[in-house]
Amino acid sequence: MKRAGFLVIFLVTMAFWARAGQAPTAQAPAAEVVPPSEIPPSAKAEIAKLQSGQTKWPPLFPSPFAKKVFENERIIVWDETLTSEHRLHKHIRDIIAIYVQDDGDLMSIDSKGAVTIGRAGTRYGGAEVPHVSAYVKAGLGPHSTAAVDPTKGTRRIFWIEFKN
Repeated sequence: MKRAGFLVIFLVTMAFWARAGQAPTAQAPAAEVVPPSEIPPSAKAEIAKLQSGQTKWPPLFPSPFAKKVFENERIIVWDETLTSEHRLHKHIRDIIAIYVQDDGDLMSIDSKGAVTIGRAGTRYGGAEVPHVSAYVKAGLGPHSTAAVDPTKGTRRIFWIEFKN
């Protein structure tokens, strides 16, 4: 229990440090476009929702792929290990992503249905784990990110959602 408490304190400290604008800023490397023939079924199903004109999207959390590990009156901390399942969502709160495992390729779908792959080892600025990957303002989406092949590496992320 002490270890979990330390982890939460560490994550919150990192989050506030990053939120204050003191985190290093680096651009993510360009992603590779995925040919239509290589788009997996779960991604195709989500793209079909975009093409049908769907306008309402679920929030990132709660998610069947993430576990709530801490909550107080200001933040919620989620622990997620990416699977290969796509789920278009919207961010309803400001959020910080702290990567604690970062060794797998990621497939992303943007709001226009474009599918790209970000290769393992192409982290923001080549950051070591753990690292703060992103600060995302509420309203981003719809989009989806999933592991290309979780058996060959994935990404485990602690997400810190700000309630206010």
